[in-house]
Amino acid sequence: MRKLKGRKGEKGKLRTMVRIDEDLIKKVDLRTRSRNDHQFHRDREPSLWGKLPALHRMPEEHRGGITMTLDTDRLRRKIAYIRQQVNTINGIVKTYRRQKIIEDTLILSAIKYFLQTSIEAMIDIVYHVAAKKFNYPPSDARDALKMLSKKKVISASEFDTYSAMVGLCNRLVHGYEDVSPELLYEIITEQLGDFEKFIASIIPLIIQLEENRPLESDI
Repeated sequence: MRKLKGRKGEKGKLRTMVRIDEDLIKKVDLRTRSRNDHQFHRDREPSLWGKLPALHRMPEEHRGGITMTLDTDRLRRKIAYIRQQVNTINGIVKTYRRQKIIEDTLILSAIKYFLQTSIEAMIDIVYHVAAKKFNYPPSDARDALKMLSKKKVISASEFDTYSAMVGLCNRLVHGYEDVSPELLYEIITEQLGDFEKFIASIIPLIIQLEENRPLESDI
């Protein structure tokens, strides 16, 4: 705090000026801390967490209705990933009894992860097809599914099924407790075939684009 000169009769005025100076010092200190905090977070930004993409946000290359052809290699990779995850879940079902699965938190967590990432791969495929095949930048996954239904890539009933799968993915991501172990077991024993139905809807698009090229045997 700086020294202030003044007559004794001006004690009230001096006190006021002192308080103003103290307030100014606090403001400068806060600004300095703010800049330091900003620099701290900026320096830490390239962390592993910061490198992860935002969930269910449409990739930048799909925004704005940019016309491009389908990336068949990308679609193949996504399809292969979905099948790999589904096969892993089927392996769990074959290995463990129902009671073990619904009571073991580690197994349940693994199943939730496999389901979530499989559906996320579906969502990426849907975004890609809507944007690149039909030149339509969807607002979200359901909007992209609507476009695929409109273009007869999937049926109306499949639209309902895949929309429900997107809803399940959102619940798994946000950790909602209403996805009970019993419901999860029912899904993995009765509904996994919907992934292959989805894949069967996408394969003709790949073949159509690659009809003049040799087809890979893994699709």
